[in-house]
Amino acid sequence: PGGGGGGAAVAEFAIFPNLMGGAAGDITVSLSVWGNPAPLAFPMRLLDCAATPVLLSASPSLGVFTGGNLITVRVANVGDAEGVAASFGPSKSAARVASAVLGSGGVLTAVVETPESETVGMTEGTLVLGSGVALSFPFLVSSPCDFSPYCAEAAMIPDPWRLRTDPPAGSECSPSYCLDPGAIPRPELQSAAPSAGPVGGGSVVTVLVRALACLSLDDVTIRVGSGASVQLASPLNLTSPPLSPLSSLSALTLATPPSPSGPGAAPITVSCRYGDAESSFSFRHTYFYPPAGPPLLADLAPQALSAADPSPALR
Repeated sequence: PGGGGGGAAVAEFAIFPNLMGGAAGDITVSLSVWGNPAPLAFPMRLLDCAATPVLLSASPSLGVFTGGNLITVRVANVGDAEGVAASFGPSKSAARVASAVLGSGGVLTAVVETPESETVGMTEGTLVLGSGVALSFPFLVSSPCDFSPYCAEAAMIPDPWRLRTDPPAGSECSPSYCLDPGAIPRPELQSAAPSAGPVGGGSVVTVLVRALACLSLDDVTIRVGSGASVQLASPLNLTSPPLSPLSSLSALTLATPPSPSGPGAAPITVSCRYGDAESSFSFRHTYFYPPAGPPLLADLAPQALSAADPSPALR
């Protein structure tokens, strides 16, 4: 026994399984304390650790309250990896189980993505196995760094690609998440097809661009025309490889609006917002009046054919 402070004492004792017959179940433990007229009794449950799932580890043990933290949870004595679920916080907010793999020796490895947290501070995560057994582990939730003013002190901007693909685990600010806006390259147009369409709009144009500093369609603005005659085009799809968009080739698909100035060539300007920075590029699209009515024969040459030539050229 040892003093616990405030008149409390701490007692450590061992329970030998052979004295209990080696069986799992509920028991009552009686603790006799000197000077206390009656023993202190409390219940305990003995588990068969050879058959009971045991939490081995949960790492990392801290992350930011905005969610998206990936935690690797390892559990021993698991029969299968089906039906694994997870939750976080006092209200048991559902968490996404990215993967659950059963390895040799019955060790389950599950990767859990945390949801947005309700509070900042120590909370609890729970992994529920398909058998219904729930295993809890502590998780410290912190506020992320506000990178906008932090990076601005060095005349830089937060790097949205780095923050999205490798979010900081804690609340500390790091210059590795800042980007020199002068280092953002200008977009390089590779192709735009088709290059022409009807004046009524509706042409679906696919644009291939290198160093297109956009992460989503919400960052894209497309204007057709110039001066007072400008129409907005609708971005339909943005496809980028799993690399930084500042150095890779992206495909942007858009639908042209009606021509702002009738038939002829019109400039199309694509602007992209990359965090606190913006870049743009332009190309031209030719509008034309579509033909009206059925096709008409304008000319046929030659108008006479020789029987000696079985395959004359017609135009």
